[in-house]
Amino acid sequence: MYTVQREPLADVKDGIDKMSPEHWDEVETIPFVLDVDWDLLFSLEKLGSLLCIAARKDGECVGYALYIISPMSHCIGRVSAHCDSIFLHPEHRCGALGIRLVREGDRILAEEGADLIVQN
Repeated sequence: MYTVQREPLADVKDGIDKMSPEHWDEVETIPFVLDVDWDLLFSLEKLGSLLCIAARKDGECVGYALYIISPMSHCIGRVSAHCDSIFLHPEHRCGALGIRLVREGDRILAEEGADLIVQN
């Protein structure tokens, strides 16, 4: 059974660590070396500026979406959320799991007041 829900970053970190090299190889075209700044991500989460959504199958993390939330510098009082990272393991891309991952992020961000949500 699949679940898609908000989770603390600490609960998803091991799954992200496991999948991020494959994610990086699949989508990144820039010649940078993958080096996740966990301190930054945990600091953003502590400030309420990071949303972490996990997709799990029978408790195992098979996908994730990370959103960075910030005030809009050109529109006082408005908040934007940018999907910094989204990945669903290829073995789990059948059906609507990826759509559920995006929709759950959209739903939570809208409920929490994001005026603009940018998916990558």
